[in-house]
Amino acid sequence: MKWSRSMRARMIVIAATAGMFTTIQPEGAPGSRVQEKTMESVTRCGSSSGMGFFFPGGFVPSDQTGWQKDTISSGQILLIYDDGKPDIIYTAARDRIQGARAEGATVVEVDGGPPGFRLILAIYHGEGTIMHYLFGLDEDGAGAVAWGTIRANASITKSSLYTASCQAP
Repeated sequence: MKWSRSMRARMIVIAATAGMFTTIQPEGAPGSRVQEKTMESVTRCGSSSGMGFFFPGGFVPSDQTGWQKDTISSGQILLIYDDGKPDIIYTAARDRIQGARAEGATVVEVDGGPPGFRLILAIYHGEGTIMHYLFGLDEDGAGAVAWGTIRANASITKSSLYTASCQAP
């Protein structure tokens, strides 16, 4: 699963505008050591499939409530660490590239998992949405992600779980 040339170009634009390339920031008095800001791409995951439980109301028609199969065939997820802080960059509907932090989410890694596993939470305050990502990866970034959404807002109230294969970025 390769990213198209236009997708790679969009990722470069996002990275540049988010300040993820190395920058030099002076610390302390003149002549003191400078600290470099770094960005590490950990893994890239492709299309996802799974199930969602949809509650009635908002944009959910009454005949589509309850458990529904769901596929995100053109979506991709990129796990990065920007200056040591986790972030999720993803494509959603209509190939729109989004970054969880850039969208206003608080993104944290939950410590305590076994080696090779990373649990990342993205909490969208004021939007009634939490995204959760459990990556099971080898040292090169290959493996899988089980991820989902817990959403309670006026448009869509649902809880979903998807899986996707991941590879080195």
